[in-house]
Amino acid sequence: MAKPKQTSTIYLAIPAPDTSHGFKFFGLVYRELFARVGYKAELVSMSGERARFEGQINLDGQVGRVAEYQQQAVNQLKVPEVIVPIYFAAYGNLTVDREGISDWQSLSGFERTIAYKHGSIIPALKLSALVADDYLDPVTHISQGLKKLKAGRADLVVGLITEIEPYLQSDEFATISRISVLSREPIYLYLHQRHSRLIPSLVMALRNMKQEHLIKSYWREAGLPDALFY
Repeated sequence: MAKPKQTSTIYLAIPAPDTSHGFKFFGLVYRELFARVGYKAELVSMSGERARFEGQINLDGQVGRVAEYQQQAVNQLKVPEVIVPIYFAAYGNLTVDREGISDWQSLSGFERTIAYKHGSIIPALKLSALVADDYLDPVTHISQGLKKLKAGRADLVVGLITEIEPYLQSDEFATISRISVLSREPIYLYLHQRHSRLIPSLVMALRNMKQEHLIKSYWREAGLPDALFY
């Protein structure tokens, strides 16, 4: 079936560098997805906090937010079809005491420094309910947290497996490894409410792309390993 003529461009915020595997993956997914409903799609790299602001005012949406984001979304609507599930995990140096770290709740009362990416909703919500503020260290980029961990200025780093583990392939972070997966979280496309009429068509198009195995194909094309496609 021929794709509709593309009439205009949808700009989506993404809290990831434009050189990252995630940026490439979502770019492939959304260019195809929006082409199927007659639009072009462009991703705009920015911090998580800025993405939240720009997505609700100046841009057309955000590439991937968890379901909980709906509680604080302004002028944005969740497209109710999961893009992919994402996994949050805890990481430490090889020498760190890993005993008892298994999920978010296992971090309750943790009295050592935990670094996580500022603007990442799930870590912020979970950790703020379990760990005293004095032990939480939000960083602008997850690589900063890994550097603090390596230098002994953080005891744990918490974040996305797909964002952290590519860094662990380098010699710089060879002493850091995954301790435990903390949770599995489905993520969704969020669109500005001015595009609400597109949502039913986007849901159908995304389901069709899944049936065609395009999502996993794009995952591989972006350089993400099969082992991280859950």
